[in-house]
Amino acid sequence: MLTQEQLTNLATLAVYLEKLPIDYQHFRMSTYYSGSNDEEYVVCEEPMTCGSVACAVGHGPAAGICAPYPDIGWNDYAGLFTGNIYASTESNACYNWCFSGRWAMIDDTHRGAAARIRYLLDKGVPEGFDVSSLPTPFDPPTGEQRALLQIYESYLTR
Repeated sequence: MLTQEQLTNLATLAVYLEKLPIDYQHFRMSTYYSGSNDEEYVVCEEPMTCGSVACAVGHGPAAGICAPYPDIGWNDYAGLFTGNIYASTESNACYNWCFSGRWAMIDDTHRGAAARIRYLLDKGVPEGFDVSSLPTPFDPPTGEQRALLQIYESYLTR
């Protein structure tokens, strides 16, 4: 079960992502952060002004969700949203639903990430969802994989 702090962080991140311009160019689900600093550690920079590209988790610092201690790695930072992604099946499922890099193959948008977060906050991880149902970079997405978009379509902001 997600903590109140994690729920608040997810809601804060969703609001931030929803407020970005529709044509926002600094978003990639496939990488936490591609700034000039070492990618292994969280940096509290504003991606929109520094020109870096980041995924939803990578936009967390810009949304005001700063690392709780210096030199935190991105996987540990992701725990601020979904818990330790290595410790429990539930945390891993929440992370994969919202943040898996495999979403880049069918919905590489900040709006889609925000919609998945909103869906999670409202209904939890969809029944039967597994990260293995998402496409890999080696195979083109199938119709069944694209159908996953319909699950959270009503949560997309206009």
